[in-house]
Amino acid sequence: MDQIFTFPACSGSRFNGIEGQTNYIGDKPEFATLTIGGNDADFYEVVERCIFQTKHLTYGGEYPDPTGLCALEIQNAKKIISSQDFRDKLQQSAIEELYNAGVKKYPEFKVFLTGYAHFFNIDADSKRCNDISFGPGFHKPKLSLKLRQAMNDLVEQVNNLYRDVVASMNNRNIHFVDISPAFNGHRFCEPNNNDWDNEDEHQKGETWIW
Repeated sequence: MDQIFTFPACSGSRFNGIEGQTNYIGDKPEFATLTIGGNDADFYEVVERCIFQTKHLTYGGEYPDPTGLCALEIQNAKKIISSQDFRDKLQQSAIEELYNAGVKKYPEFKVFLTGYAHFFNIDADSKRCNDISFGPGFHKPKLSLKLRQAMNDLVEQVNNLYRDVVASMNNRNIHFVDISPAFNGHRFCEPNNNDWDNEDEHQKGETWIW
């Protein structure tokens, strides 16, 4: 029998947007993968204030300066992720919403909640990335080791929460999948990969995060 794959994911989607996406579930769905939460955790603002810096006239001191907009936004994201509201919405508005919609049509329907991949290589050999910036405008924030570590730590905080929530649900058809290890060697700032835009013909495709 032919397999049908449906991709209703939407850029900018949040926990409360899952209900609308469940309308795409077919007649006898076997499983669904779910990657969500970055927008609810303000990851966009973290990237804007720490990596790109295109919106404001001033961002204050670069990370880890506690008065800079980058450090303040990272602290804000940590607070959101650790809140009970974030945890409840992940479980109730996202995972359970999707699972309940699928299991009505197929009793053995499964949900695989994926975490996020660490964005940056932070090995000692990747020091040359410290003086590089992805900032396209007037501001040019550097991808320092401390900043890269802080960004990865945010991802790990989310992944640990997701793992814990799924375990607490104790449902054999709901699983957490840690995708981050699969990206080893293919993140930004890899020591042996100079092409982070995937434009070099010799290294094309080596960076898996756009």
